[in-house]
Amino acid sequence: MADAVRQSERLVMPWGSFYAPISRPSPGAQSTVKSTLIAMNANERTPLLKKGQSYGGTSLAAAAAFSDGYVSESAADSSYGSDNDNSSVKGDYAGHEHAGMGKHRRDCCSYLQIMTFVLILAGGCVIATYLLIAESRIPALQFSLDLVHRDIWSNVSVPLADFLNFSNVINIVIMQTGGSGCEKLDKCLQILQGLQKQYQKQLGMAQEVPFNFLIGGDRQTYEARGWNYESGLNWVAQNATLVIAFIGNYTTLAPNALQLRSTLSLIAESVRQKKLQRQYKIYGLQNLTNSEVDGKALFGAISQWTQFKGLIQVL
Repeated sequence: MADAVRQSERLVMPWGSFYAPISRPSPGAQSTVKSTLIAMNANERTPLLKKGQSYGGTSLAAAAAFSDGYVSESAADSSYGSDNDNSSVKGDYAGHEHAGMGKHRRDCCSYLQIMTFVLILAGGCVIATYLLIAESRIPALQFSLDLVHRDIWSNVSVPLADFLNFSNVINIVIMQTGGSGCEKLDKCLQILQGLQKQYQKQLGMAQEVPFNFLIGGDRQTYEARGWNYESGLNWVAQNATLVIAFIGNYTTLAPNALQLRSTLSLIAESVRQKKLQRQYKIYGLQNLTNSEVDGKALFGAISQWTQFKGLIQVL
């Protein structure tokens, strides 16, 4: 029996166990069997385990509860490469994928912002170009010239006057005819023919009224002696002047805006056709024989023009 006990003491525990060999006395012995726990460094056999911690859901305390105090090598190995490890790898992959998606979204947002800015800039350029074109057309619309030629209303085919030398024409003289005004074509033609008869009674039937052009209340511009002939007005330098008369009396009431625009249109057309020098000057002719305030409202209106240089007063 003693030999059997000694032989049981030489039993070798499985390699890698956490427990030392235990003496097993004979069945008849009543002594208490004690086991001793040997602390091992976790790095000696299982580098993935840390002291006092578990890996893959298995702790050292749970290992101690196994029968006979054995923890097989496969218990530790079974935790390596487990679902927890796979979940960690999957989590890393998901994190990288999420980061990639976030970067992609940021790139898309930046691209959309850039494209929005480009579209706004292009739209602004288109609008600015349209406004510039529209603005460049406004003067043509505001200063359109509606010219009624002399052969429509006059009985004089060719005025008895000298030709104008266009290179000398640098003055514009503006005056009023006095008497009644007109706001319709028929009325204006009637007034013009009446003025012509009065003038011809004094100087002969071959004479034309002493104006180059006349402006009616109907916004029409009426040709008298035109661009090619001297005005016949004795109070001005005829070889250097275009005379423009407003039909009617504008001492108390100024001409309407359309009449003033027609006058500016006529002046602009004169410059365009090189019938008037670009450095032209504008004067108002005031006949003091008629009134000391003759044409006061008219001259007050044209005095706002940049080229206006003052009044020529005659008796």
